[in-house]
Amino acid sequence: MLAIAPTFRLALAFGLALASLSGHSTEGAIAEHRRAQDEIVPSAPPIHFTIRGRWPRPNKLTVHIDTSSCPVDSDAFVRAVERALDAWRQTKVVDFKVVDAAATPDFTVGWRTPESTRGRPFRHGRIAQTGPIEPGTFVYFNSKLRWSFDGARAPGMVQTAIHEIGHILGLDHSSNPDSALFSRYDKSNSTLSESDRAAIHTLYGGGEDGPGDLRLVRFNPDGVIEPLGHPLRRVAPDAARDFAVLDLDGDGHDELLTWPRTRDYERGFLIFRFNLRHQVEQTLGPFPLLVESGLAVHFSTSSTGKPLVVHHDKSGKYTASAFGSPKILPLTPWPARTPLHLANGLRDSDGDGVLDTIVLERPESPIASWRYEDRCDLDLDGELETLVSQPRDGEREYAWIRDGKRLPPFRAKRVLRSDVNGDGKAEWIVLR
Repeated sequence: MLAIAPTFRLALAFGLALASLSGHSTEGAIAEHRRAQDEIVPSAPPIHFTIRGRWPRPNKLTVHIDTSSCPVDSDAFVRAVERALDAWRQTKVVDFKVVDAAATPDFTVGWRTPESTRGRPFRHGRIAQTGPIEPGTFVYFNSKLRWSFDGARAPGMVQTAIHEIGHILGLDHSSNPDSALFSRYDKSNSTLSESDRAAIHTLYGGGEDGPGDLRLVRFNPDGVIEPLGHPLRRVAPDAARDFAVLDLDGDGHDELLTWPRTRDYERGFLIFRFNLRHQVEQTLGPFPLLVESGLAVHFSTSSTGKPLVVHHDKSGKYTASAFGSPKILPLTPWPARTPLHLANGLRDSDGDGVLDTIVLERPESPIASWRYEDRCDLDLDGELETLVSQPRDGEREYAWIRDGKRLPPFRAKRVLRSDVNGDGKAEWIVLR
C-alpha cells in the first residue's frame, strides 16, 4: 500500500532488532510481516485514519468547479463534485460555497494532463492529485483517463471526488478498505465510512461518543473535568489499541502515541501532534514493527531525558531504543552493557540487559484500597493533590484527594498526564 511501504523500510531495522527477544529469526520476522500483510485487509478493524493538516475555518470553505479541459460531460462532472461536497457536509462540521474563479477560492476542482502538472506526478495509479492544505490549493483529475459518473464502467468521479476532497479537508490515507480515504481506488467507496467520520470529527469536532474515544481535559480547582479541544474519536479501543504520552522530539510538546495490542502491522504505531489550542494538527505514521505486541512495552525517558521505547519479556530481558531530535526516526539502539534508568521507575542498574524488576512501583496511596495514580496542584496553593483510583464495574473510579478528603469522583478506563501544547500546564488524556 502506498501509504505504508515507506514507513515499513524505516521501521524494519528496529523491528528485526526485536526478533531475538521475541523468539523470531530475521527471516521469520520478514515472512511473518508479509503473511500479516496478506491477512490484514479482509479482517480490518472498522476504524483507522491519519491526518495531514487542518483548516482554521472548515465550515466556510470556498470551492471553484473548473469545467475547462473537461473530457466528460461537464454537467455530470459538476454533479459528481457536488455529491462529494454533500457527503462531507453531512458530517456537520465542514461546509462549502461554490464560487467563480475570480472569487479566489480556497480550492479548485478541475482537470489536468500528466504533462501539465509541473513535476507533480498523479498519485493513486494516475487517477487524481491533491495539493497542500492552504488557500488556493487544488484537486486535479487526470484528463487522459476514461471516467464514469459512479464507477460502473471506469474510475468514478464521485468516489474520486470524495477521496480527494477528504485530502483537501486534512485527512490522509486509511488502511480500512471500506474508507473513502483508502489508498487504493475502490468503486464501492462512494460514501463516508465510520473511519472517515471519526477522522473528520477528531479534526474538527462533532460526532457521537463511543468506545475508544480519548478526551483531552483539565481539572478545575475542585477536581472537576473541563474538556479541551475535540475528542479523538475511536483511536484507542480498549481491546485493540494501547496509548501513551511522551515528548518524542524534545520540543516541549508531548505527542500522543497509539499502537495495536495485536500484531496488526498495517496500522502500526501512530503519533498524534496537537496545536496550541489542544486540537489535533497532524499524525505521523503508521509505522509498522515499531511496537512488538507480544512483549511488554514502555515509553519513558532516560535519566538524561532521552525519550525511549523499551520492550521486555517476562524474565526482564529487554531492548531499548531512543527517538531522535528533531527528527523522531530513525531510532537509535541503547548501547549494550550500559545501565538504564527510566523515569517510570524501570531500571537495569548493572547494564546486563535484564531489568532489575518488571513491576512498576507506585507511591503509597493516601486512602486504603485505592491505587495511587499521580499528583498535581489543582488550586495553585502550593500543595499537591493526589489522584487515586479503584476498580469499578469494568472501569476505574478516580478521585482527587485534598487534605485527606475525596473530591467528586469520576469514571474512566485510564487517565494519563500530558502537556501536548507545551505551555507547562498539566493536561490529562482520558479514555472512557
